[in-house]
Parts: sequence; C-alpha cells; structure tokens
Amino acid sequence: MLSLLLLASLGSTSDAAFASFVKYSKTHPSYTVDMTVNGSDRGSISIRRPDRYRWQIRRLDYDYNLIRIGSSAIEFSRAERLYADALVGPRLPDLESQISGLPEIDFPRPLLSGNITPSFASGRVTCTTAPNGDRLVDDELEGRTGHIRATIDAQGRLLHFEMHILTPGGKVDVSFDFRNYRPEEPGVYSLQPPMGYSQYFLPVAPFPLETGQHLTLGSWTMPDGRSVD
Repeated sequence: MLSLLLLASLGSTSDAAFASFVKYSKTHPSYTVDMTVNGSDRGSISIRRPDRYRWQIRRLDYDYNLIRIGSSAIEFSRAERLYADALVGPRLPDLESQISGLPEIDFPRPLLSGNITPSFASGRVTCTTAPNGDRLVDDELEGRTGHIRATIDAQGRLLHFEMHILTPGGKVDVSFDFRNYRPEEPGVYSLQPPMGYSQYFLPVAPFPLETGQHLTLGSWTMPDGRSVD
C-alpha cells in the first residue's frame, strides 16, 4: 500500500490540492456537512459565505449550537435549555462563548474562510495522492513544534483536518473528520432563542430600585420575531 501511495504521489503538489479546495469553496458558497470532532463528538456545520454559519455538536451529555449572522451570534445548550448572545470578533471564526467554553481553535477555519493555504505556511509541506484521488497534505512545523494535516478529495472537499501544535498559550490538539456534504439545510439560521429556553445570565442593574421607580421589562417577542403587546 505504501508503494502505491508513493507512486501515485508523483507529480502531486500541495498547491494543486489547495487550489481544488478553494475552487470547491467558491463554487459551493453554502452547504451543510456532518463532522466528528476529536474522534468522538459528532455534529454538523452549515455555512453560507461570507458571513453565516451554524455549528452543532453533540455527545451523551452535551448538545451545543452556535449560530452567527454577520456581527451577531447566539448560542444555546439543549441539555440545560439555556441561551446567550455570543461575543464575536471581526473575522468569521472569532468568538467568545458564554456557555460552552468552546475555544476558538476548535472551529475548522479552512471551511469557514474557504481558504486552506494560511494553515500551511511553514514551507515544509508534503503532499501524497492516494489511488482514489484523495490528496494527503502534511506540514511538519519547524523545530518539531507539531504538525498540521489535511485530506482533500478529488472534488476539492475537505475530508480531514487536524492540528497538533505548541503555542505560547499551550498545546493545541484538535481534529475534524467531514462527511456527507449536501445542500444547505433550510431554516438553520435564526438569532431567536428556542421556545422555553432561559437566558444564561441577566444584566444587573447598576443601582437598587427606589420606592415609586418604574421598572422597564422590555418587550416580548414571538418565535418568529413579531412583537407581543
């Protein structure tokens, strides 16, 4: 099998693999794909470039959703029936979760950006083509600080992405497996919290209420966003 891989790798370059991924991303600006994170957590991610995605991840005791539209985002936990407004940054993956503690690095940046090249910037990249056309890209980082790997199929779809690196903030170990690419599922983007969910935290009044002071409760809304008198 190793000899077959080596023979098939002749003439293969990482540039061609990256170009096929970028082409697929440009011709498929929206889709849904199932994923497995770190070999055990299962879920899916829906993307509509340039500024929308929905991340869903599940395990026995955990069911977390994050939805971002432009500069706004909402996250909710089905297990605890809680929701919160996520804090987002200027780039699509940037966020600070209020509920899950999910680190930013746990998001597959190449899928969100549509560009995988920035993840492989060390200049020590190797690429091997398997007999079925899948390209296996490996980047052994200088100084043995880790490696980054990806598998891109013949159509340009990302099948696997992993990072094992040392950073000033500690060690990063994360891997993704993707399968079942399909058209974007309808109704996946909504910033309205699910019915029956409670806000994770409520704003605290800066001063205590005084006798006779009016308390503003805000307005109620229907699940579709319409106001309720």
